[in-house]
Amino acid sequence: MGGVAYVVMAHTGPAEVAARVRRVRQLSPLAHVLVRSAGTLLSDQDAADLGIALLRSEIRVRWGDWSLTAAAVEALTTAQRLWDPDHVVLVSGQDHPVTDLAAWESGLVGVDAVLRRDPRDHSRRWRSCWHVLPAQDALGPVWAGLAGATRRLPLPTGVSRAGERTWVAHHPRPEPPPLPYVKGSFWCVLSRAALCAVAEAASDPDVGGWFATTLLPDEAFVHSVLAARPDLRTVAGATSFTVFPTVGSAHPRGLGADDADAALASGAPFARKVAVVQDEFTRRVDAAVDALARASLRPPA
Repeated sequence: MGGVAYVVMAHTGPAEVAARVRRVRQLSPLAHVLVRSAGTLLSDQDAADLGIALLRSEIRVRWGDWSLTAAAVEALTTAQRLWDPDHVVLVSGQDHPVTDLAAWESGLVGVDAVLRRDPRDHSRRWRSCWHVLPAQDALGPVWAGLAGATRRLPLPTGVSRAGERTWVAHHPRPEPPPLPYVKGSFWCVLSRAALCAVAEAASDPDVGGWFATTLLPDEAFVHSVLAARPDLRTVAGATSFTVFPTVGSAHPRGLGADDADAALASGAPFARKVAVVQDEFTRRVDAAVDALARASLRPPA
């Protein structure tokens, strides 16, 4: 069918997700939108009112392990099956548009992927096998104690903290990666051909299975698969503008009014995190984007 489909990975409140989706539909009336969530974040009536599709997934997502990658591939391939778009755009339920989406979409012609790559060396993420440990609050002190002990002892195995509530066990990996290891942002744009390559690799135990035991596989899987495909045209760019509170922080901070100008100038089509229905940040960027749309003689729907 062609065109663009936006795939929204949602986990926040329904009103906030609906506000983000409604804005996407305003700025790109011809695009398709699929919202992926666990459970009933949005109702069938919500979907009908918004003009979107819902994917109520059985995959339980946990930050730090393969489940997030599996959930994204499931959602992206569902959108491809429903509409066969030329491109799929993967965003979060906390991503707010910061550009004229219909105009931005026209620049995707001939592009197979838009990826924001991290050029630093991240070989530590694959030289060991990483296994996410159970996340019950009562086990936190246990994992912290084991982490301290393994740091003090000359052992090849260890326990480390990978996020606020995520602990991992790790041990040396005997085999090299099946693909050159490349890390970058999870949020991305993929063409029909690029998504096919990603989906095939995810179902290959020699590829998907290997990445499943790396640290934070969602940040490397798509990048690595497409880096090994020189026949596909990948361009550097951010799908979502983010601000991290400190260098090395695991998660970006929420955006405020003072971030509006930087988000608008970033060149990214979206910005996150925006976890409210409307605030001064959204008012500022919406006014600027609407003015841009009017200047291009395409008033918002």
